[in-house]
Amino acid sequence: MAHLKLAPLLFLFLLNLRTARGAEPWDAPFAADASAILKRANQIPTADEDASVQILLEDHRISLEANGRARSTIRKVYRILKEDAVEDWASIEQAYQPWREQKPVIRARVITKAGSLHTLDPKTIADAPEQQFDASTFSDTRTVRAPLPAVEPGAVVEFEVATDSGPAFAEAGIIERLVVIDSVPIERFHVTIDAANGIPLQTVYRQIPDSAVRKTSSKGTTHIECELRPLKVRKEFELGLPPDTSTYPYFAFSTASSWKGLAARYAEIVDRQIQSAEVRALVASLPPGATPLELAGRLATELHRNIRYTGVEFGESAVIPARSDVATTNPIPTPPFWGSRIVERIDLQSVLPYINEKMLFGVQWGYTPAGRKKDEYEAFIKNEVRPILHKLAKRCADEKILQPQAVYGRVFNPLHTGLQGL
Repeated sequence: MAHLKLAPLLFLFLLNLRTARGAEPWDAPFAADASAILKRANQIPTADEDASVQILLEDHRISLEANGRARSTIRKVYRILKEDAVEDWASIEQAYQPWREQKPVIRARVITKAGSLHTLDPKTIADAPEQQFDASTFSDTRTVRAPLPAVEPGAVVEFEVATDSGPAFAEAGIIERLVVIDSVPIERFHVTIDAANGIPLQTVYRQIPDSAVRKTSSKGTTHIECELRPLKVRKEFELGLPPDTSTYPYFAFSTASSWKGLAARYAEIVDRQIQSAEVRALVASLPPGATPLELAGRLATELHRNIRYTGVEFGESAVIPARSDVATTNPIPTPPFWGSRIVERIDLQSVLPYINEKMLFGVQWGYTPAGRKKDEYEAFIKNEVRPILHKLAKRCADEKILQPQAVYGRVFNPLHTGLQGL
């Protein structure tokens, strides 16, 4: 009987404990009592003495509507611990594609270590074309970006980004991966997803315990919640992971009905776009009885002559192939010499700025964005990955492991006919 009497008390204790743990002053967005937020933030110890920033809350709220659109809000609250974190954590940005996404709405504020409150001025939010990493790609993707005011060691930053996006085409649905960047201390990571009736919501998570994910349904609608707290800082990262293996924990969701249906529909779109390709005349011009190597030579020559390799990703062309009317009849200048020349002595440090970090870090080393927000990924590259490259380069130079050389010149004429042109 004593155990039965204690059961209600135990239940109330656990309920109060859960409520107490969740009742932080920053749980309510942009709460009025800034002094309470600063006081509580200073009371939370940092498990990692090397940490430069401490994330108090990362909260994702996603609403999947019956019309296929997704309304999403991400809110972060973090405390700057050291001076070296100011540069990387003193701005906020969000990319968007105007043809299927509304312009993101940003609001932010900074509470300084002295307790003064500084709110982001909307007039300082820039909206500009996104920088392209590939010079041959042209896109209408844009980025909204803003400087956070009064960021300093000891300050608490709170920002929110609200987005409204639709699928590239109906069958594609919405796909998103929310990555837990646990290379910095995180006190609470929280996700809620509400899907309207009839939405084929599918979820998957990795390196997250089942106990952290809860799913409920009511009157046809689905509610999913994922909560992690606090997270131990990850100190070591495995290199060379396969592209489908994430370095970090993540929670992902999709509203596409199936990969098979998506692939079939996309194949229909692509096939329709290339049906008008003018290749019959090219095939008819090939000499009868030509060997496969000779045929490849002729085809390659025609491609070099008539095709300009350019990514024009405006509007739906970002996912649906489109032909360009760019002229291919412009005269080709004659190079100053034919053949090759060699530069033998090149300082290794002078080569580093020309390394394609996107290819090296993302493809060869496996550090892909994998659903990370752009600012999070760039901070991770700067703090964790790029120092590895500099360390390796210094070792190669000190031990004379590498001696860079360069070969340059024009070794063939791409418009030459026949095998000599390859």
